Amino acid sequence: MPDDSSQSDTPQTQRLQFEVIDTGCGIAAEEIEDLFDAFVQAKHSHRANEGTGLGLTISRHFVNLMGGHIRVQSALGQGSTFAFEIQVEVQAEAAVLSPVETSRVLTLAQDQSPCRILIVEDQWQNRQFLVELLSSIGFELEEATNGYEAIARWSTWHPDLILMDLRMPGMNGFDAVRQIRQDEQALRSQSQTQSNIDYSPFKATKIIALTADAFEETRATALEAGCDDFIRKPVQESLLLTKIAEHLGVQYIYEMTEKRSPEANVAAENLDCDLSLMPVEWIAELHQAATEGFDDRILQLVRQIPPDYSCLSSSLTHWATNYQFEAITQLTQPLIEYETDSAP
Repeated sequence: MPDDSSQSDTPQTQRLQFEVIDTGCGIAAEEIEDLFDAFVQAKHSHRANEGTGLGLTISRHFVNLMGGHIRVQSALGQGSTFAFEIQVEVQAEAAVLSPVETSRVLTLAQDQSPCRILIVEDQWQNRQFLVELLSSIGFELEEATNGYEAIARWSTWHPDLILMDLRMPGMNGFDAVRQIRQDEQALRSQSQTQSNIDYSPFKATKIIALTADAFEETRATALEAGCDDFIRKPVQESLLLTKIAEHLGVQYIYEMTEKRSPEANVAAENLDCDLSLMPVEWIAELHQAATEGFDDRILQLVRQIPPDYSCLSSSLTHWATNYQFEAITQLTQPLIEYETDSAP
């Protein structure tokens, strides 16, 4: 919440204060000092075996980058309070970029074959989010809470696509994907040897990995295990639906949006024009970096933009520093699709 009491701030700055309060089990005093270390979790929490122990480490890093510092007050059996404050610059209204216009997906387009998606996720909240989103659009769904269940559902239900959480108790997502790919290979070999039996061409299941792990090594390991794609949590609705459309070839019906103002149309056309003049390889790298949420890589690519394309540079910088990766993927997607369709 804004704090107007400080007289030291100039008229162009504003100090913001944030507090996050919970009534959970609390944190012991001797654990608070190490709470922000990577891969450390409070031992008294009944959910200490969940997650990677990186959330508070990343949060502190972001707050530090903005010039703030996180403070913690906690008592066992009563709950915790996390607080920080940062100083921000107040921009003139004209300097604030308008949000990118997006069209919400309503449902699958008509006259398409049913699409089966298996959701593999041990956290009920994450699983429920995916179920509510995808079922409302019209996908057929099944659920699994670990790798063993995922293999069983896959072998009997034959989904078109699997959304595979990588970190689960029992059999994790990596091992489940490897086992599914091995079983697919066995089925493919069996079908090829039984030439006297009429069978449909073997079709491998598409698998998209889902994980809160931010390390590039995790992505490489997932792809090596047999995943077709990789999405970091928290999952963005538009990115997930775009990935599903890419891998399954489905089409959506979108919500109608209000017509943009002439000024907004001109700005969008300028961005499209500037982007189209950049090298194809550069656009592909930008799209990939936005898809994977690599803000540092996006800013590196922005530094390669010629000075004459200031509108493109400022827009990409704003989106990257505010983690609006969806805006960048929407800008680059048409050119990526055009290059793909034009390829011999």
